[in-house]
Amino acid sequence: MSFREDFLKTPPGPARESLIFNAAIRQGPPKQLVPITITAPDGSKITYKTMPDYLMIDGIRVPMAGSTAQRLANQWGMTLPTTKQSKQIWD
Repeated sequence: MSFREDFLKTPPGPARESLIFNAAIRQGPPKQLVPITITAPDGSKITYKTMPDYLMIDGIRVPMAGSTAQRLANQWGMTLPTTKQSKQIWD
């Protein structure tokens, strides 16, 4: 059975989060990160490398719990953005 089929038939909860985590680990970290450069108040430049979209597995955007996102970020040596960073990236 494909990830898509398993994902669609598994209700939200720990089993689905485990399914997402394991499929994401098999797929590997995102390969196309987009550099976003902002100017800090002191004039220095900060560049974030961010995903251009939600994590996709088997062709579908995968919503997940924050704890699953954090586990994946830890596994891949990445960090999740703060609210302030998210706004800077969006702007």
